[in-house]
This record gives sequence, C-alpha cells and structure tokens, in this order.
Amino acid sequence: MSITKWIILLGALGIANYGFSASDNDIQIIKQITNAECHSFNKTCSIVVNNTDNSINAYTVNNNTIILSQGIIDNMTGRELLAVVLHEIGHIKYSDYEMIQHARKYAPDIIDNKQLRHNIELRADDYATYYFNDKCMPNYLPNNRRSEERFSRNAETDL
Repeated sequence: MSITKWIILLGALGIANYGFSASDNDIQIIKQITNAECHSFNKTCSIVVNNTDNSINAYTVNNNTIILSQGIIDNMTGRELLAVVLHEIGHIKYSDYEMIQHARKYAPDIIDNKQLRHNIELRADDYATYYFNDKCMPNYLPNNRRSEERFSRNAETDL
C-alpha cells in the first residue's frame, strides 16, 4: 500500500480503545460488517481466528474465509483490524483467490509478475479505502481524542 493510502486510511481509523488490541466487542462488530458487506455482493464470508499464530498476519482462503492470527488481534485496535479485514474483503469481492489459483494452473508465468500482484493488492487497498471514505464506517467503532493525537505524532515521524 502506498504511504499516502496508509495515511488516509489510518487517519480515519484512530484507536478503538485505550489499549492497543481489539476488544471482543470490536471483533463482533467486524464480523457483522463482514457478513453484511459480503452479502451485498452475494457471497458468504467468515472470519476464523488462528489462536496458535502469534505473528501479525491476515489472509483470505477459498475466496470466502478470512484468517486472522491471534497476533494481529492482540496488536491492532478495532479500527485497524477493521481496515485489514476490509482489505481482505476486497480480495473476496474481486475473486482474487480464484484468479490466482487459475493463473497458477494455466499461466504460472503471469502469477509471478510482481506488477500483477502489486495491482491486486492495490485494488484491495482501494476497496478498504472506499469503504471508510464513502460508507463512513469509522462511526461503527468508538474513537477518542488521545488516539488522534497519537496518530498525528506517529504519522509525522514515520514519513
């Protein structure tokens, strides 16, 4: 994701709670948003948490299941986790998993193209950004002023 898109997306996110991990309530809301959004494009999606994986990771399999590691849940706020899940929903919406599997089978040289993989990721980023900007989803999870101040300080030093 480009630095600009991260700044736009994270600027909308803030922090869902005073800690640095998603609450159980945040996760339930994210699951509801996931179900509703996937239903809007006629797909059934689910979120599965891999409790044994402490890495910070999320990915989509079988074009309908989003796998979240315990590490990502422990290290991201609800809003940050929602952004990650929306990115994965973008992959589901555009059937990226099926396309990659098809390409691996019939055109393996195409799937090794770095530009193609980059474009697939950018399209999922665009979907997540659209969702936040146009559907006003930041209102679904709590926000607070301290988190906005923290983001402002980090955004300046991370550039």
